[in-house]
Amino acid sequence: MVAIAWIQMMVRVQYNYRIWKNTNCPDLNSDGIVNIMDLISVAVSFGTSRGEAGYNVAVDCNGDGVIDLMDLIAVATKFGQVLPN
Repeated sequence: MVAIAWIQMMVRVQYNYRIWKNTNCPDLNSDGIVNIMDLISVAVSFGTSRGEAGYNVAVDCNGDGVIDLMDLIAVATKFGQVLPN
């Protein structure tokens, strides 16, 4: 229960205050829609940190140097949305 509350709080922080560093987030491939391709982009680098093989700064939405749950949430909570160009 505590974990769910923490995740909900972090999502509110990210989306209410737009603290992510990557300007393409959540549409990581810049095709105008947040879709499975954006989630796959995060999944491929999930669990990596800056300096490690497989780390992709382009999917580090919050710029903390780690591809983790927060980056995945940043994309997943906007899944299906069409974004303006």
